Amino acid sequence: MLADSAGLFGWLSGQLLLAAAWLQWFVLLHETGHHTLFTNRSLNILASSAAYLVLIYAVGLSTLVGLTWLSVLISLVIQEIILLSQHTHIPAGNSGGAAVQPVAAIDQEKYTRSLRMPEWAARYLLMNFNLHELHHMFVRIPGYALHKISRRTMNEVDWLQWTLESRRMAGTAFLFSNRDQMGVPL
Repeated sequence: MLADSAGLFGWLSGQLLLAAAWLQWFVLLHETGHHTLFTNRSLNILASSAAYLVLIYAVGLSTLVGLTWLSVLISLVIQEIILLSQHTHIPAGNSGGAAVQPVAAIDQEKYTRSLRMPEWAARYLLMNFNLHELHHMFVRIPGYALHKISRRTMNEVDWLQWTLESRRMAGTAFLFSNRDQMGVPL
């Protein structure tokens, strides 16, 4: 029985470590999509394409899925919290059919949100992916360097508060309304 428990504990620990790796993989590939991981645009495109192909070729798709399904699931749960927090439930206005004018990067702060997280998680697990307002405002700075910008952003909210409050709302209200309409300070 002890061997089974130790084996299960080892497997679950490995899945948690893999979940962290998948999360970082997503963040780094996001950087290549914005062409900020490397200064050369072609290197960003090559890195994002090659990363998946090498992984699938080296391990095999069925083996990869069979061994890592739980870690992928955990990673997706964490990604969902971060991705949905970035642009939902923020007053953005409605064009009413008029042409929408581009918004300068530095002025995009009011249309996005950052999550305040423990420093270790923000810098070393997420590589500052939670600093989404700064990501929009300073588009040429790689995400892993955003912590060097000392600026408190207007829509920053505690990650746990955001997670709990957003889960209390009906899905349609959360996705299709904003904090001014609902009175929920997210």
